[in-house]
Amino acid sequence: MVVLSPEERVKAGAMFSELKERGWARGEISLQRNDGRLVILDFSTAEVDKGIFQCVFRDITERKKREEEIFEQNKVLIAISDVAYSLMGPMKLDQVLHAAIAKIKDITKGQFVGIYLLDKGEKQLNLVGHMNRVLEFCRSSRASM
Repeated sequence: MVVLSPEERVKAGAMFSELKERGWARGEISLQRNDGRLVILDFSTAEVDKGIFQCVFRDITERKKREEEIFEQNKVLIAISDVAYSLMGPMKLDQVLHAAIAKIKDITKGQFVGIYLLDKGEKQLNLVGHMNRVLEFCRSSRASM
C-alpha cells in the first residue's frame, strides 16, 4: 500500500488536470510506502490512444538526497567564503567574529555557537565569541574552557 500526503494529492490532482488538458503530464510525486519509507518518483504520462495512457515512473529518491546534500555543502562553502572575504577587509575582530558566528549558526541551525581560539602558550582554548538562541553576541577575551 502506498500513501499520498494531502499536499501530494493536490499536486497529483493538478497533474491529472494537466494530462486531461494537454494530453500529457510530467512531474514528481512523493509516496510513503508501507514500511514508512519515503519514495520520490519522477513520472511522465501521455495519452497514446483514446483512453489509453502510457506512464513511465523513475525512482529518484537517491538523486534527491544527493542534491540536498550538495545544496547543504554549497551553503557551508559559501559561508566559509563569506567569512574568509570578511577577514580580508577592514573589519574589527568583533565584526568578523559576529559575521562568522552568524553564518555558522545559520548553517548548523544551532541554538548556541561559539568560537574558541587556541592559546598555544597556555595550551588552552579560549572562548572569544558566541551567540546563543536569542541572537545575543558576546565577546570575551579570557573565558577559558
